[in-house]
Formats: sequence, C-alpha cells, structure tokens
Amino acid sequence: MHNSRRLGQDRDRAQLLRDRLLTELQEHNQAIVRIKTRLNTLIPVSIIPPELLTAIFQLVVDSYKDNRLVSTSPPYAWLSLTHVCTHWREVALASPSLWSEILLPCRLQCIQMMLTRSQGVPLTVHHRIASSPLRRSEEYQSLEAALRCLFRIRSLTLYLPWEHYRKVSFLLSAPAPCMKELSLNTSNMLTCIGRSPPILSINHSLHPGIEKLDLSAYSVLWQGLATCHTLRHFSIDYAPFMRPTINTVAEVLVSLRGLPLLET
Repeated sequence: MHNSRRLGQDRDRAQLLRDRLLTELQEHNQAIVRIKTRLNTLIPVSIIPPELLTAIFQLVVDSYKDNRLVSTSPPYAWLSLTHVCTHWREVALASPSLWSEILLPCRLQCIQMMLTRSQGVPLTVHHRIASSPLRRSEEYQSLEAALRCLFRIRSLTLYLPWEHYRKVSFLLSAPAPCMKELSLNTSNMLTCIGRSPPILSINHSLHPGIEKLDLSAYSVLWQGLATCHTLRHFSIDYAPFMRPTINTVAEVLVSLRGLPLLET
C-alpha cells in the first residue's frame, strides 16, 4: 500500500513537471514568433505604408476577376496574400473593400467570412450554378446568405434555372437601395421550352439607383420598370422556343418613355 501511494505521488510530480515544461515551451515558441515578427519589420517591403499596400492588394484581387468566373482554380486564390506575414494579414483584414466581391458557389463559412470582413461596403455578387448536384444544398445556403444582404449589393449576377430562382425569389423582392447592376440568366434553356418566364418586379421603390438591367429568359413588370428613371442600359432576351409574357407593343413603348436616361 505504501508503494502504491509513493507511485501515485511520483506520477503527480511527473505530471506537474511535464506541465511546467510544456508551459515553458509555449512561452519560448511565442517569443520566437515575436522575434520573427520584429525581423519581418526590418525588411524593405515592410516600410510600404498600409494604404499603398492595400492598393497593391486590390490590384492583385482585381487581376483575378476576369479569370475566376471561368477558371477551375479556387475562387479566392488571392487569399494566399494574407498568409505571407502577420503585417500583411493585418493590413488585408483592415481593408473591407478587398472582401467585397463574393463568388458563388462557395462554402457557407467562406461567404459568412466575406460578409463579415467586408463590413458595410457595397458588395459585388457573382453566382453560377454548381456543376455537381452534391453541392446544391450547400450552394443554396451560401446563395441565401449572400442575398440576405441584398441591401448592400451593388452589382448582382445570377445564373439560375427557373426552379432554383423560385426558391430565392422572396429574397430578391427585398429593397436594394445600393443596386446599380442586375443580371439574371438561366443556366439551362432547354427546361424553358414552351413555358412562360418568371416575372421580376423591378421598380424605383425597391431599386432607386439601378442603372443596368440584363435579363435572359426572365421577364419584368413593365409598369414598375417605367419608374426606374436612373436606368441607362436595359437588355431583355427571350429564347426563340420560349413563350414570353403577353404585352402589347404600346405598353412596352409607354414604359420605355418613362426612362429618360436610357442609352442602350
């Protein structure tokens, strides 16, 4: 019994020593990180002012824009910038405009991160339907999260089959005071054969600053469109095998007369 008690005491002492050594190791590791951080501040690139570094980061982000929508590379490849050093990460996190472009489909956690880090700046949202049916459930969650911030979206591009549009149409009926550009297209024309397209409500009350509207295989309430006096560019396209909504030429012309800034 005496030996058992002694063994127990030895184990306790060993555990205490182990804990102290682990604490010391953690403190040393933290000290090494602090020293490396200070060393990084001595290299030439670290003297670049944060506002200039932000501008450089923005150029990198913009350089991906044309390629990301068609490329198979990760949509946020530019995020590798934030892994270079602590200073670069802090500068990037303090620049909400870097996080203001949302590309879908993407993981819900990523979209939530972008919405948080972009703070209150206007958003640009691009969406294309997921290629894999296995990703559709997560895609809807991500799309819904983005559209719940419709009041912040400045430019919105959606490629949605009609059945998918109907699942999120209630979100698109909310006020969009920042909206300047809206493009809505279906990703599968063959499913539209012989059917009437969904009708969007675009009007001054919901979209007081809209300037560009591009609809393909979707329609619009013409009376409401006539109130969008800021509209400069308008395109609507029906596939030849679709059945468009019935509007007389006179109704369309009357609506277009209410758009004094319309150019194309």
